[in-house]
Amino acid sequence: MVRLSNDDLRRRAWALFILDNSMRMGLIPLSKIRFHRITYFCNCLSGLFQVLPLDTTVVKYVRGPYYPEMQWHLDRLVGAGLATIKDLRYPMDPHGTWMDANYQITKSGALAAEALRKVDDFYSINKFISDIIYSYSAQEEKFLDSLAIFDSTYGNAQKEEGIVIDFSEAIENLSVREADSFEKFAQNPNTLSPQDRTFLYMGYLQQITSDAVRKVG
Repeated sequence: MVRLSNDDLRRRAWALFILDNSMRMGLIPLSKIRFHRITYFCNCLSGLFQVLPLDTTVVKYVRGPYYPEMQWHLDRLVGAGLATIKDLRYPMDPHGTWMDANYQITKSGALAAEALRKVDDFYSINKFISDIIYSYSAQEEKFLDSLAIFDSTYGNAQKEEGIVIDFSEAIENLSVREADSFEKFAQNPNTLSPQDRTFLYMGYLQQITSDAVRKVG
């Protein structure tokens, strides 16, 4: 039996929690695209929840965030019977052909997630991932795949396609800075919770996305 390193175990747990909470929030089946968008938001907004991110860098792809290591662990969940994959497809767009598929947690996977939540270190991780996905899933379905593209950090016009975006330093994490800025609209200082800020930020991204779509249309 292969023993996972602490980093691999943490990544496997994140992948499992993303699938489990996506099911709970009605985002099932979860496409590969959305899995990586949610992973990005969890990494980028983890600072709001005082949670250590898995990755503080991401390559700016034209189709949005993608994490090769997380994809590997997601597929390992399928191999272990904790998730299923279906509807494998190869769409074509102006940038070429690419692969997408739908993932869904299994009953065994849900039981594994439940067991992990009982471990102190993983309980807080699951809670923060749940809050991120709740705010993400509350936005209009037609905009969900575009929110990350217009994210303040990922969509920064000064960052060209193919460049590595590094938000390890707080000053470079424009997403958290934007989410924190909503505090100034609160009646009392320091009253907005991390969940409140995340929800407001996702709503802000939806408005930006909607405005961009309207201009194109």
